[in-house]
Amino acid sequence: MTQFLTSGLKTLLLALLSALLLLSGVARAEEAEPSSPVRASIADERINVYLGTPRVNGYGIGDSIPITIVFELLPLDRNTKRPSNPLPNSRQLEMPQINVSGLKMQIQSAEPLDVEMLTPAAQVTQYEQHGRQYLKIVFYVWTFVTTQKTQVEVKADFMYATMQLEDGQPDWRKATTPSINIGIRRTSTDNQVTILEGDIKEKASPQIPATLPFLVGAPLLMLPLFLALAFAGYARFMQPRKLSANEESWLLLDPVLTEASRSGFTLAHYKQIFYTLRRRFAVLAFDGDELTQALRKHKDLAGVDFAVVELVFGMESIFYARGNSASEEQSKAFIEGIKLILPRH
Repeated sequence: MTQFLTSGLKTLLLALLSALLLLSGVARAEEAEPSSPVRASIADERINVYLGTPRVNGYGIGDSIPITIVFELLPLDRNTKRPSNPLPNSRQLEMPQINVSGLKMQIQSAEPLDVEMLTPAAQVTQYEQHGRQYLKIVFYVWTFVTTQKTQVEVKADFMYATMQLEDGQPDWRKATTPSINIGIRRTSTDNQVTILEGDIKEKASPQIPATLPFLVGAPLLMLPLFLALAFAGYARFMQPRKLSANEESWLLLDPVLTEASRSGFTLAHYKQIFYTLRRRFAVLAFDGDELTQALRKHKDLAGVDFAVVELVFGMESIFYARGNSASEEQSKAFIEGIKLILPRH
């Protein structure tokens, strides 16, 4: 009996251990293990690209992560294949070229800005061995954000040329290095990366009894303001506009000038015109030099050529002189002068 129980317990423990190992293998299969270096070939295997780092995991916030790229350039020989889509009049280069100045590092991850560029190509070493050229480039990246990720991918874009154009310039093409997985330490928990929205359902505003007097009294307090605005609007838009002194004068002059232009000027027309002009400029009681001085000092005639003023008021002596009359040209000049010294506004 004891042997049977011992045998059954061993069988159960082995089954549990097998299940744990199986689950562990599944968990590892979901996420690729960090590895270094990685290799890829481009340009019909004339360029081999190696990407690596001295340490593939264990990096944290603020750590400088060195990345090394080695380009292996193979010379042209009889076994070299011609590119499938060369440009017209181009020829193959004896040795492929890499544009180091155009090297742009791309940081690949599920979430943006998990890893950022710390320095561009800081070290560039070029050497030759067994007829092949090697170009070694070192740059650095770092992480400065909290994340639940345990690894990120790093790869770089670069420009290369295996063909030479007709004008002697390299035919630059774009390519991407293989990606390398780098292990980083988890720096956040589920609560730190999860947005807790809380209760965002619609809520009814509470009724506060103390606000009732304000709700009732506010319209009553605003009533005088509304009445004042209504009265101001009525006074502004409904009441007739007050005429200026010039406009009042033209109300008297327009009928006189219209009748005179139709039937000719008479002494009655002259009297009405000069009475209106003298009253407008407040010179009813002046004559001779006093009239001239008063007109010169009048503020409403400050911007008018005084020769026009003298022409208009000088016609008064012609109209009142016995046996004299104004010519048609003088009458036209007289009317134009009135329009200049007495604008319609």
